[in-house]
Amino acid sequence: IKAVRTSLDHHGISVPIHIFGNLDPLTSIMYFLAGAEIFDGLSWLRFGFYEGRAHYLQNIDAIRRRFHEKDYLNQRQTLVENIIYLRTLQAEMKAFLKEFPEKKEGAFASCFKHGSDQLKDVYQVINS
Repeated sequence: IKAVRTSLDHHGISVPIHIFGNLDPLTSIMYFLAGAEIFDGLSWLRFGFYEGRAHYLQNIDAIRRRFHEKDYLNQRQTLVENIIYLRTLQAEMKAFLKEFPEKKEGAFASCFKHGSDQLKDVYQVINS
């Protein structure tokens, strides 16, 4: 992705890179850091997003300590929480774009709630 983004930028081609089939909390940010801008997929329907990670739907209720609710109600709640999580992630990415030019390395901690140290490491590897 980084090579494609670099080549497009070098040739003055201003088009977004669209990653289809990925909407995982961690890999979406990694692709974003490499230069991708549009993400979509169905993982938000198949997993529960929690603290920067995707968990199997069968496990997310235990992680969130929702033992007494019916499965279908928990699944609906998880989907709502996933949408909220993805909106928050989108806002974090937008904030990063605004803050990175000034804060550089400090933008990771101030913009990304989960995994900022790992994301900073990923960014350094991508750009080395």
